[in-house]
Amino acid sequence: MAQSEPLMPGPEGKIPKLYDVEKGHKTESYIVAISGRKEKGPVVPVGRPAPLLEEAPPVAYKTVTETVVVRTTPATVGLTRDQLEQYRDDPFWKPLRWILFILFWLAWIVMFLVAILIVFLSPSCAPKTVQKWYQTKVCYQAWTPSLQDSNGDGVGDLKGATSRLEQLRKIGVQSFWLTPLLDSDQFSYAIRDHRAVDGKLGTSEDLTELIDTLHDKDMYMIMDLPVTTTSLEHEWFQRSSRASEPANQNYSSFYFWRATAPNDQFWSPLSAGVKDNFYMHYEGKPQWPILNWKSPELRQQMFDVFTYWLERGVDGFFISYVDYLGRTNDGTKPDSDSIQDVLRDIRHHIDTRKNETDSIKDKAILLFTTVQESKEKDKLALVNAGLNTVINYELGKVKLGTSVCPAGESTVTKCVNEILADVVAVHNLNEDFTPMWEFGNPYASRLASRVGNRPQAEVLTMLQLLLPGSNNFYYGEEIGMRDLTTGETPQRGAMLWDDSVNAGFSTANVSLPISEDFKNINFAKQYSQETSPVKMFKKLAKLRQRDETLILGKSFVGKPVGQAFIFSRYRRENETTIGKLYVGAVNLGLEATSLSLSDIPGLKADMWPKAEVVTKTSNVVDYEVRQKKDLSSGILNIGPEQGVVLRF
Repeated sequence: MAQSEPLMPGPEGKIPKLYDVEKGHKTESYIVAISGRKEKGPVVPVGRPAPLLEEAPPVAYKTVTETVVVRTTPATVGLTRDQLEQYRDDPFWKPLRWILFILFWLAWIVMFLVAILIVFLSPSCAPKTVQKWYQTKVCYQAWTPSLQDSNGDGVGDLKGATSRLEQLRKIGVQSFWLTPLLDSDQFSYAIRDHRAVDGKLGTSEDLTELIDTLHDKDMYMIMDLPVTTTSLEHEWFQRSSRASEPANQNYSSFYFWRATAPNDQFWSPLSAGVKDNFYMHYEGKPQWPILNWKSPELRQQMFDVFTYWLERGVDGFFISYVDYLGRTNDGTKPDSDSIQDVLRDIRHHIDTRKNETDSIKDKAILLFTTVQESKEKDKLALVNAGLNTVINYELGKVKLGTSVCPAGESTVTKCVNEILADVVAVHNLNEDFTPMWEFGNPYASRLASRVGNRPQAEVLTMLQLLLPGSNNFYYGEEIGMRDLTTGETPQRGAMLWDDSVNAGFSTANVSLPISEDFKNINFAKQYSQETSPVKMFKKLAKLRQRDETLILGKSFVGKPVGQAFIFSRYRRENETTIGKLYVGAVNLGLEATSLSLSDIPGLKADMWPKAEVVTKTSNVVDYEVRQKKDLSSGILNIGPEQGVVLRF
C-alpha cells in the first residue's frame, strides 16, 4: 500500500484486518462495506483458508487500500425440499420415525421416574432437632419479697420485678420464676386461695403486666403452684371441716380425715381437745393440711386452677412437694403409684385444655418438681408419668461435711465431679430426659457461703452454664451474693442492684437486711466492668441460646486432677466431631494445675493448636477473651480458684 493512501476507520486509525460483513444476500469485507469504493483488478491473496464447499467463481475488486475478495452465497448443500418429500410416506422410513419417536419419549419417562425414585430412596438428612423452650433456657428464680420494692413499703413486689426484667434479659435470662406468688400464710406453701395474688406482692393487674412484659421480651413465666397443701384458712379446708352441713357435703373428701391419729407427726386434731377428728398434714407442720387427690371433686377443682393460670399466660408450673400427691394410709411415706397416676391426669388435662385453646395451642407447657433424696430412676419415673423434668437437687447440697460432700477434702471438687459424672451418664443414655440444674434456691444456703468464697462460687457458676439442659439460677448468684449474717433465712437478703441507698432495692427504711459489702458487690458495678462474674454469666448464657453444641451436644466429665477437672461439650456423627467443641477447665484448689486434653472425646491432636478463649472467671490473668491459644502440647494450665472456657 502506498504511503500516500489515507487510513481507513479502525482501531487507533490503523487499517483493520479483513473480516466478513453480512450485506443482503452476499458477504463483503469490512472495508468494502464501509467505504463503498470498489475497483476491479487482479486477485490478491489475503491468507484465508481455501473454501471447503464448491462456491461460485470469485470476483476480485480493488479498493483504495487493498484488494479483497467478495464471494457470492455458497451453493445449496444436501437434499432439496422436493427430494425430501419422497421420504414422507415411505413404508420404511415412516414407521422407523415413529418407533424412534416413541422410544425417545419412553426413555425420557423412564429417566424421570428413576430420578424420582433416587430422590425418595436415597438416605435423607437427619431432621434438625428443635428443642422446646424449657430444655435449654437459663431460668432466674427470685424470692419475690427480696427482689425489688416499687412502692417504698420495704417489700419486693410484682411491679418491682417487672422493672428489672430488661436487665435480666440483657444478661441472657430467658425464663422467670417468682416464689412466692399466691395468697398464703407468711409467704409459704400454706395457700389461702389458688387464684389470688398475695396482696403484699401486688394485684392481679400487676401480675398481668408482668406476664405481658415477659412475653414481649420473648421470655417465659414460671410460677409455683402448690397442689398438695393449703392453709387452714383456705375455703376448701373450712368447708371440708364442716362437711356435716348440707352445703359443704361435696368438700368432705378434699382432705384426709380420721377419727384416730396414727401418729402426731403427720396428723393433728381439728381443734384442741377434739379426739375424734384428725386431719393429715405436712410432716411437722399442722398449718399445712394435705389435699386428697383421690377425691374426684378435688381433682376437678385443681384442674380448673391449672386452666385458670394457663389462660392467664403462665408457661410453666413448679409442683412443690410432689411426694404428697399420694401417701400411705398413715401418711408417713409417699405412694409412688398414686403419685404417678395423679401426674398423668394433670398432664392429660393440661394437654387437652391446651389443644382446645387457640391462644396456647402451640405452646409447650412446662411441668417440673424436685424430690429430695430421689434416685435417677425415680426422677425418670416421674418424667415418664407426665413431668418434663426433675431438678437435680444434689448440687444444691454441695457443701463440705455433708452426706453429699464428706469431710476430709479441702474443696467440693470431688463431690461435684462425682455428681456430674453420675447424672450426665444417665442423661446421655436417656436423651428425652431433660436435665435441670441448680446450685441454689430459697431454702438452701447461698453457693458462695457453702463452698467457702466467691472465686470458687464463680467457677461453679461457670461450670453450671456449660451443663446440658435447663439451668436455674437463684437471684444474686450471678454476682456472688453471700448469706446474710443475721436472720432466720440468710439466703433471702435484698438483691444488690447498685451502690445507692439500700443497694437499689428500696427507697424505704427497710427491715430486710442488706449485705454490708453492697458498695463493691452489686449488679450495676459488675455489668459496667469488662471482666466480672456477671459478664462471664452473660457471655455463656447468651451463647447457650444460639450454639448447637451447647444446646444439643453430649457431655464429658474428666476425672479430677488434684482439685481441678475438665468438663466438655461436643457433637459427634459417624465418629466425627461436628460443629464446635467446648472445654471448660475448673480449678477449685489453691494451686495451679495442668490438665490433659488427650482424653476428651472428639478432640483430636490436630485441633489442639486452634483453641480460642470464650470466657473466664474474673480472676484469670493468663487468658484473654477471644485470644487464640496454641495448646499443641496437649496440656491446659489453669490457675488456683479459676475457670476458663475454650472453643475448638
